[in-house]
Amino acid sequence: MGKKSGASIDAVLQDLQSVIGMLPEEAQKNEFLTVLQRMINVMSELREAIALVPTRERVASEGIPEGLKRIRDFMKAFESGSTRGRSRSQAKTVDEAKIAGFVEQLRRMPEAELRVLVQKTKLGKPEWIAAVKQAGGYTTSKDTIDTLKHRLVQEIVNRRTHEGILGDAQP
Repeated sequence: MGKKSGASIDAVLQDLQSVIGMLPEEAQKNEFLTVLQRMINVMSELREAIALVPTRERVASEGIPEGLKRIRDFMKAFESGSTRGRSRSQAKTVDEAKIAGFVEQLRRMPEAELRVLVQKTKLGKPEWIAAVKQAGGYTTSKDTIDTLKHRLVQEIVNRRTHEGILGDAQP
């Protein structure tokens, strides 16, 4: 039994010595630690980068989809041609036939009824601009809806007066 345990101790010691032989030298260990630290730094940067990636919920809560829609709508105006010289509200589409019918209806009304109807009518600024132009008037980018209403009435009344003075004569 003594011989058996002696051989076994020698084998264990030999195994330990081979394990010690596999241990790295100090320079190798330091190189390994340096490489490992670099990998940790890269992984840490990757973690930080992933943390900065926005989520659908964050994007929605900050109103970004609506902002993108506004930008897309704004850019569409440039696809169809220049908007230079036109205000933002004038760039919107207006039903020209509807406006022409409205102006024609106003032209046939007595002045008092014309003024009342214009004041009661609810249209957006682009429609009022189109109505003034349909009646032969001018607009500016700073005109308010009230200014446009007044200008429309004045244009129709002035044209009636002018046509009445001239009668059948052509200017």
